[in-house]
Amino acid sequence: MNDFLIKRTKQLTLGLILSGGLNVGLALALFFVWKGGHTPKLSLEQIERRLEELSPNKAMALTAFLPLSYDQLITHLSDKAQVEDGFTQRDLALGCLVSKHYFNIAKALPGTLLQSRQFVLGSDNIILFPGLSDEQIKKITDYAATEKWPLTSQGLFLKLKEIKDPSLKSSFYATREYVALDTLAKGCGLEIPKEQLLQMLLEGSFEKLQQVSQEGALELSNSHLQKILMAYVEGCSSTAADILVQNYPEFACKKLDDPAVILLLRQLKTATPAAENYAKEMLVSPRSRAVWHTAALRLYQFHGETAPKSFDYRAAVSRFVSRAALDTKVMPVTKPAVAVTPVKEKTAPLAKKSEKKQFLHVVRQGESLWTIGKHYHVEREVLKKKNALKSDNIREGQVLIIP
Repeated sequence: MNDFLIKRTKQLTLGLILSGGLNVGLALALFFVWKGGHTPKLSLEQIERRLEELSPNKAMALTAFLPLSYDQLITHLSDKAQVEDGFTQRDLALGCLVSKHYFNIAKALPGTLLQSRQFVLGSDNIILFPGLSDEQIKKITDYAATEKWPLTSQGLFLKLKEIKDPSLKSSFYATREYVALDTLAKGCGLEIPKEQLLQMLLEGSFEKLQQVSQEGALELSNSHLQKILMAYVEGCSSTAADILVQNYPEFACKKLDDPAVILLLRQLKTATPAAENYAKEMLVSPRSRAVWHTAALRLYQFHGETAPKSFDYRAAVSRFVSRAALDTKVMPVTKPAVAVTPVKEKTAPLAKKSEKKQFLHVVRQGESLWTIGKHYHVEREVLKKKNALKSDNIREGQVLIIP
């Protein structure tokens, strides 16, 4: 019995020694890795940076393509000469067309799931599309030859800042970004002329347009549209200011703080009846002297007159409002003395508190009526009826009303 216990003790001791040795070895290995004994794995950021690096051959080829015009790049779409890593001359030309000239490859190859690789060359981000077949390249060249404006929404937007071609405008009116805002305005009961809405958008940036239109679901309400209009006013859009005072005078008079009112008055550049009415309302409103002064300056400008060097409130009221207003001792002059034609605010019928708000949804790639209905907890048939759809077919960019 004693021999058995001694034997088992020796075995356990040996096991403990081996286990301790393995633990020490593992600890040493981890130590050397930590200290640099082995090459550590690259972080995700390092891997992404490496993917974005261009080889000298591709960089040299892209450098030659970047200065080329749109038409010159189109001619290179037939060049199948190999450059490197499977990329051809036509791949580089197409990448420059898409990245620098806003060529709409998604419309040229509808329904195609494209692979893309992004490279950085100086200050330029170039997107290349590997593995395109001859048939796909032919579709791209055919689209470029037959479509007058084969550009993305951003390309059409930037082109409109240069020229005002009617066909270019028509193409932009069909973009998802424009349709979303136009539908929102109509849903709020406003019929803003296309030219006026377009002018407002062009007074801002494409990034601002994306910000207000690519939210997936836009709340179909006057407050949401007012917020968008004020965002454009803050970006120095005189057209947005005109639309705001024309369609939402009550909001412009009552709901804005003094700095916003001053900003709005400064953006009213055209002497429309609504703009003049608004300036008169602000001149006799119970607001700050800065608001009165700005309103008076705007009224002098509307009438083609030079404003006095020193602001005289009573003189401004006497000139633009009513002499009877001068008899009051209250500053500003009270409303009954103001000879201003009241402007009724145009508003869409507001939903009762118990009713659900409506929303706008811009259809994204791969979405169906079933998936959209499931997201908003609305039956597919209800969606079809609300949007007057004859079938279940919907397209990317289409705007749906969500009840």
